[in-house]
Amino acid sequence: MLKTAQLSFIESSIYEKPLDDWTFNGASTRELTHCYHDYPARMIPQVAGKLLDSFGVSSKYLFDPYSGSGTSLVEANIRGINASGTDLNPLARLIAKAKTVTPKTDLLEKQISVFNKLILDEKLRKIKETQEIYGISRLDFWFKPAVIERLVKLRKFIKDIDNEDIRLFFQVAFSETVRESSNTRNEEFKLYRYSEEKLAKFNPDVYGIMSLKLQRNFNGYKKYKAIIDNLKRHPSANV
Repeated sequence: MLKTAQLSFIESSIYEKPLDDWTFNGASTRELTHCYHDYPARMIPQVAGKLLDSFGVSSKYLFDPYSGSGTSLVEANIRGINASGTDLNPLARLIAKAKTVTPKTDLLEKQISVFNKLILDEKLRKIKETQEIYGISRLDFWFKPAVIERLVKLRKFIKDIDNEDIRLFFQVAFSETVRESSNTRNEEFKLYRYSEEKLAKFNPDVYGIMSLKLQRNFNGYKKYKAIIDNLKRHPSANV
């Protein structure tokens, strides 16, 4: 039986449309952990949710062979349905895993507070880490030197997080931070560098971007966790 927190979300105006209406005009597509990370050609959660409500009411298991960033897995889980997804893209798998793990809220909040305190106290600058990043050619073409320095410190901070689920949460926020602080035109998913004129004025606040991503994702996570905790049985999600 679905409980209050779950019903209030699923029975919201987002889902109160005729069976043949798939427009979802005005619907928020960034609720719960769906707020994590942009991804190209992402299916909106209302589509997955309506399919499950229409045809999967008695389902116990969902398999999505092309799961992308995990939209269908989240929608299955909030309905108490176990889910598995596969995808060739490692970034998609990272996002999907992060969206469906459920670390303890207080531990996650504590880790975010530790990070924010390190920023305020400027203690992140004391972290020493090699700036050589394997697998990325022309690093200084895509990132400014000061940005590289901050990103490697963030990477070291995240690598030192013991809890795997919390580390995933931070990795997803870090991925978006890398993208938004790079010299790449952010409105496109293909790699196009900013013009020299734009780069001359470009000075991203790397730590600030990361902090905002963490807070946004944490707000969405708390709503997702509340629904999961109200279920009689904790659903599983495998990517």
